[in-house]
Formats: sequence, structure tokens, C-alpha cells
Amino acid sequence: KIQEKILQRIPSRPCKGRRRMKELHFPVLEDLVSNSFEENETIFSKLSVRKHFASRPDLILASSTVFARLRMSERAMLLKSVVDFARGGVEEEGEEEKEREEEEEKEKKKKRKKMSAIENSHIVDQDVDTESKLLTSGLGLKRALNDSANSVPVIDFSNLDSDLLDAKLYDAASNVGFFALVNAPFVEKEDIDRQFEFSEKFFARAKAVKEQESPYDAKLNSGYEYKLQVRPSTQLKDEKESFQVTAKESSMETRWPKDMGPDFEANTREFMGKSLELAKMVIARLQRERRRRRRAQGGEEEEEEEEDIASKHSLWVENESQCTLRMIHYPPFDSVEEAEDQAKMGYMRAGAHTDWCNVTLLYQRTEFGNGGLECAANPRRDGFENTEWAQIDHTNPGAITVNIGDMLSRWTNGDLLSNLHRVRMPEGEEALKSRHSMAFFAQADESAVIRAYPGQESLTAKEYILGRIRSNYGGTTDKAVMAAAAAV
Repeated sequence: KIQEKILQRIPSRPCKGRRRMKELHFPVLEDLVSNSFEENETIFSKLSVRKHFASRPDLILASSTVFARLRMSERAMLLKSVVDFARGGVEEEGEEEKEREEEEEKEKKKKRKKMSAIENSHIVDQDVDTESKLLTSGLGLKRALNDSANSVPVIDFSNLDSDLLDAKLYDAASNVGFFALVNAPFVEKEDIDRQFEFSEKFFARAKAVKEQESPYDAKLNSGYEYKLQVRPSTQLKDEKESFQVTAKESSMETRWPKDMGPDFEANTREFMGKSLELAKMVIARLQRERRRRRRAQGGEEEEEEEEDIASKHSLWVENESQCTLRMIHYPPFDSVEEAEDQAKMGYMRAGAHTDWCNVTLLYQRTEFGNGGLECAANPRRDGFENTEWAQIDHTNPGAITVNIGDMLSRWTNGDLLSNLHRVRMPEGEEALKSRHSMAFFAQADESAVIRAYPGQESLTAKEYILGRIRSNYGGTTDKAVMAAAAAV
């Protein structure tokens, strides 16, 4: 009775709404029952209903033998499915076609994105190439000048009005690319001292404990590393160890050191929050002053220039945040002679490089042994032969050193050039002392599109960061980083 009732409701007419199948008919009950398994399989595959029946293999197996074995309730379920398909087949074709087109478009977008990443690899290569030429040109190992004419500007927030402050920041950023802030808002001297206390306690632990508690992962740009970073400017490992905190929960969930207690994580998060506020303020002031000067020169405002670059930075937003705090320890040498020998071989505590971010906030200790930071203008400005290194003072309590990174250089079409910097090898009794520093890298969110120089393609901040990681850590983690890049 059930079969007879359903037979009356199953149409047997051409599938007018289906492309490539006009000669076929919807399967009526007699067909399903009498057909062999192979025949039914052919019918359903030609009707392009694999997705529709993906969870109902019983419809494919509806041969006479199988159907005869079914209980009445199972037969009813089977027949109802056939009826539902027969009734809605024509109407569903439009939806199925739409779904197929959407899937095809998604695949095309993925392919375009991967091709974009491949095509834009040369953009990363240009910045890496600048660092590599520091080795062949000799600039990377050139000694720094020790004169006031080549010093880094110091900008005091306490005695400048807003417009003058903007102008001084922009002058320093566009000419030197490095400057020191004193009496700056958001980050107090007490905040810096407190975070240094946690940093020094972290590095005082055994190397095996640090590696176990905070394993390094290059593709996440997080965790503890010991002398892993190889700079293109030296082709040698930096003489340092570091703990990198990238502000993303998934990057840090297994890397916060449990043996340091909850205060370490809580204080680090708070310190990063304050650092980001200061970095965003600096970026906003630089962008505002650049816009003002372009207007004063009669230049037309470009559409991209209206972007609020500072707003493209966040903390702890999954699949977006890339800002990173790096706590760094440069271990002491066993002797002065060992440090001298390493220096003769071309080693640096940190080889000459530009930063990957928009701006970097660098925090230094003031005690003896914590010097050695040096900077130079980007050789794109004056050429490799005419570029000189300058020493950066570390003895001003509470001062925060700022430098421009490659991201902001690209976003401003080279008006603000990223600055070269390095940490030279210690000299004399300095070699017997540890050096501690911290760097906060204001890196734009993953999806932010970094405008390139004229005539070049743009790329996302995620693509750019992965490319720079590959150039610095490729010797030890290239497969992991390449896998992450391929997944972009």
C-alpha cells in the first residue's frame, strides 16, 4: 500500500531543469527496485546528486535484492527520500548550480591569493637584499663614528606643543630613522623596570627548562630561541637568546612559562598593551605630519594615504594580531679574548638589519655592559659607501628608543626610510657582562594590505612577515615556514 501510494506521487517526466541530462527521467519506484546496483549507481551519478545522497548510501544500494530485505519502516524512509528528491529535483538544480559556482569562485580566489604571495615574494626579497649587501659592501662591519654631529635625536614630550612635536618626530623619522623619546606617555619608567625584572628572571633559568617551557615555533614567531637567528648581513648566528611573545592566543597557549608564575604573563600582557598605545600614537603623529607637509607642497592626497595605519594594529585577536614583544639576553663571554676572536670572524651580538614592522620601541638597561646599539640611515638614501654608523646612548633612564620599520617605509612610499641597526660585539670588560634589552614590534594585522612602492604589487602584512621570517630562520625551520607561507 505504501508503494502504491508513493508511486502515484513520483513523476516520470524529462528532467527539463537539468543540463546534460535531458534524456534522463527521474527514477520511478519500479526502476529502483528492478535495477541492479550498478544501474542505480549510474543513474544517480549522472543526475549529479552525489552531494544530495552523500549521507544516504541506501539510495545507491536500492536494487531489487536489497529492497526486498528492508523492513517496512526502512522502505518508507527510502521511498520518502526518493519522493523528496523527485519533487524538489528541478527546484534544487538552481541551488546546486549556485553552490557549485560559489565553490568554484572560492577555489579561484585561493589560487589568486597563492599566486599573489608568490608574485610578491620579490618585494620581501628587495628588503632582504639590502641587508645582504651590507656583507658584500663592508658597511655591516664598518665602525661607528663617535661625534655629536652623527647622534640620534632626543625628543622630550614634556616641553613641546602638539604641532612642534609632530614636526620633530617626522624630521627624525625621515632623516635618521632613529630617535629617543623621554617623558613619553603610556609607558612609565616603572613599567620598563618591572618588565626587565621578569625578563632577567626568565633568562636566568637553565636553557633546557626555557626550551621545554617555551618551545620556539618560527611559523608562529613565538617562543624561546637560542642563537637561531642568522642575519643576511653576516650569514652568522646572532650571539643572543630571546623570548618572543606574539599577541595571539594560539601562538602562546603552550609557551607561557608555567614555572614563572601567573604574574609573568599578566605583566607582559599589560606591558604590551601600553607599548602598543605609544606605538600607535607615534604612527598617527607621523602620518598626520606627512599629510600636512604634502598638502603644504600642493600635492594631491592619495586615496591610500587616508588609511589610518595606527588602527591596523591589535593585540590578542585570533587570525589577525602580529604585534610582538621580544625579550633579549646577550650572554657574557668567558673572556675578553673570546669576544675579540669572535669579532674578528665577523660575529655581531645582533647583525645589521632593518626591522619588519611599522615602528619598534626599544627598551634598554642603563648599567655598564648594556651599550653597543648602533644605527645608520638606510643605504637607499645615501648609498652604501656614504652611510655611517652612529652610537646610541643607553644611559638615559626611562628613555625609549624608536626606529622606523620596513612596513611603514612601504606604506609611505619611502618618505620614511627604515633604519639600519645592530648590536656590536662587546669591547674590553663589557664582554664579561650580560646585556639585556626588550623590543616591541608594532606589526600590522595579518589582513592589512601594505601598499608597495610605485609600480609594485601590494601584499598583506602576514605574507610580508612570513617572508622575512624565512630569510632569518630558514636554516633551521625552513620547512615549517614554507608550509605556513603555502597556507596563506
